[in-house]
Amino acid sequence: MKPRALVIDDDPKILEIVCEILDSLNHDCDTAEDQESARNLLAGGTYTYLLLDLEIPVRPKKLCRLQNGTNLLRQIRETPGMDALPVVVMTGHGNDSPDLAVSVWQTGADHYVKKPFSRGELDTAIREVLTRKGRPAPRWEASPFPGSWPHSALKRGR
Repeated sequence: MKPRALVIDDDPKILEIVCEILDSLNHDCDTAEDQESARNLLAGGTYTYLLLDLEIPVRPKKLCRLQNGTNLLRQIRETPGMDALPVVVMTGHGNDSPDLAVSVWQTGADHYVKKPFSRGELDTAIREVLTRKGRPAPRWEASPFPGSWPHSALKRGR
């Protein structure tokens, strides 16, 4: 079974680029552009890993802020069954200081990739998180988020 990623980013161009990279790795993916959609997809699906942009809105077309992505990462780590789900944080922020990277690692990220991606950087990060524990393509069974939104609001695919 192919690895399946959930890609969370509010920029449609980044989603397109990341999905192309995942296609080249022979991975499947679903996409979410906000916290609400990501929670719904996590509640209804099984993912091998997540790719998470930090600056996302809570709901579609609302205010984007770094803390929203950090809050989602924290919620994932606090949810039984998702606490070990590999998460690669991708962000265009914090490029001038290691403080943001240190902060997201302390919150539970498994890898940190700066945008724009340099050649092969995202591919390498994905391979590293998937092989870190000697499992090339782990499948994590996730429990639904407490209080997740109705499944009719799901956004699937590319």
